[in-house]
Amino acid sequence: MWKTHHENFSYVLTLSQPSSTWKGNTGRVTDLLQRFSNVNHLAAYVCGNRTMVKEVTELLKENGKCAIYRERHHENS
Repeated sequence: MWKTHHENFSYVLTLSQPSSTWKGNTGRVTDLLQRFSNVNHLAAYVCGNRTMVKEVTELLKENGKCAIYRERHHENS
């Protein structure tokens, strides 16, 4: 839907624990970020556990300046 309204919108999704039917990127998002040497042209939405969100935020900041939107995933106990 976003792509329909914003021609310059794209996203990259990766799953660290995919099902056997998943056909997209797999692995930690920190590994995926190694593909980007500069993030100045990006905006990042990061959702996950506190440690992962912190690690990804630090990596993004090391590779330039981009908008970073964070949401921590809360697991039910």
